[in-house]
Amino acid sequence: MRYLVPALLVPITLTLSACGGGTQTPGSTNAADAMPNEVIDLPVEGNDAIGNESAVANEWTGRWIGVEGTYATIVPDEEVGPGHYRINMKYGLDDTMAGNYSAVAEGDTLTFTRPDGDQVLKRGDGAATGMKYLAEKKDCIVVKTGEGYCRD
Repeated sequence: MRYLVPALLVPITLTLSACGGGTQTPGSTNAADAMPNEVIDLPVEGNDAIGNESAVANEWTGRWIGVEGTYATIVPDEEVGPGHYRINMKYGLDDTMAGNYSAVAEGDTLTFTRPDGDQVLKRGDGAATGMKYLAEKKDCIVVKTGEGYCRD
């Protein structure tokens, strides 16, 4: 019986590590170096550097949650300057559908390019995402019908 207990702990340990136990490359502080399916906590500070022309985009700074493990984290790109952002996102079920992208505030949108082409983020509600799970949400961003992320 004492050999049975360690054998039972192995699946539990593996299950727990699969639920968010991913790690970043040792010594790395760059979000681009992290595992593509890992939710990365990017700092959400420095918002004061953004001018009035991008006030709507400034409201988007932070973490947005989609469905089935998708997410988008938006932070100001202080290296480039006001009106420029970094987006870390997982936008599909496949781990290759994740990455870090540079975005530019244009009016009340953020534009960026990822492997599937040029994209535009705009404000909306859950209904605008076109996804049943998000339909009742109020504070969302939408890339296109079937792809959106919400805060509430």
